[in-house]
Amino acid sequence: MRCILLPLLLLQALAGAGQALLQPLTSLPSRINAASPHFAQAATFSANPASLATLSRPSVALQGERRFGQETLGSYNLDAALPLASGVLGLSAAVGGATHWQETALGLAYGRRLGQRAWTGLHFRYVNVGSRALGRAATLSADAGLLLELAPGVHTGIFTHNPGRPRLGKSGDRLPALYGMSVAWAAPGQWLLAATLRQQEGSRPAVQAGAEYLLTARLRMQAGIDTGTPGFYLGAAAETGGLRVQVCLMVHRQLGGTPGLLLLFPDPAKSAL
Repeated sequence: MRCILLPLLLLQALAGAGQALLQPLTSLPSRINAASPHFAQAATFSANPASLATLSRPSVALQGERRFGQETLGSYNLDAALPLASGVLGLSAAVGGATHWQETALGLAYGRRLGQRAWTGLHFRYVNVGSRALGRAATLSADAGLLLELAPGVHTGIFTHNPGRPRLGKSGDRLPALYGMSVAWAAPGQWLLAATLRQQEGSRPAVQAGAEYLLTARLRMQAGIDTGTPGFYLGAAAETGGLRVQVCLMVHRQLGGTPGLLLLFPDPAKSAL
C-alpha cells in the first residue's frame, strides 16, 4: 500500500488535476529552448506551439525520466516535426505512471510563420488518466502560442495551455489553465539566455530561467532554475552521428533528484534560421 500511496501523494503535491506525469521535470531545458527560434527543436512545441513553426527539417525527439527515482513515476514522451509547404506539422505522444495510476496523451500540432518576424502554433491533445481500479477519464485539450522577433537574436513569446479548462470525463476535475510569457537573448550557435513567467491556475506565479552554452560544435552545457518546483537543473548534450544525446538532472529542494534523457534526431543545431 505504501508504494501506491507515496507516488500519488507526490503527484498531488506537484501538479493540478491530471497531466502531472505528462509534464516531465527534466524537460525544462526544452522549455527554455522554446523561447528562441535559434534553439528550438522537436521537443519544444509542447511548451510553446509557436516554436514548431521555426523548424525547417523533419526531426524526432524521445525523452524519458524517472521522477525522484520512483519507478511508478516514470514517463516517456515522443515528439515529431514534419515541415510542409504551408507550415510545420507536429505529432506528440506521452505516457507516464504504472498500473495503479497512468496518464497518456496523443497530440496533433500545427505551426506556421507570420511574415519575417513572427511565428504561431496550435497543439491539440487527447488526454486520458486513471487506472483500472479507480476508473479512467478523458478529455480534449488545446494549447496556443506566439513568438516575435524584437531584434536580431532577441525574441519574446506568449502561450497558453488548457485555456478552456476542459473537464476530465463528465464529472471529473478540470485541467488547470496556464498562461506564460517568455523572453530570450541568443547568439545562434553559441549561447542562449532565456526566462519564462508562468501562471497556472491554483498556483503561484513561477519563473523558469536558464542558460545554454556551446563549448564546441558538438558539446553544450545547460543550467537553470524553476521557482515553481522549486529546484534547479544541470544538463549536458553531445552530438554523434547526427544524433544529439542530452542528459539532465533536475533537483527538487525537498524531494531530491530526477534524472532524464533526451534523444534528438537529427541534431537540430543550426547557425541561423
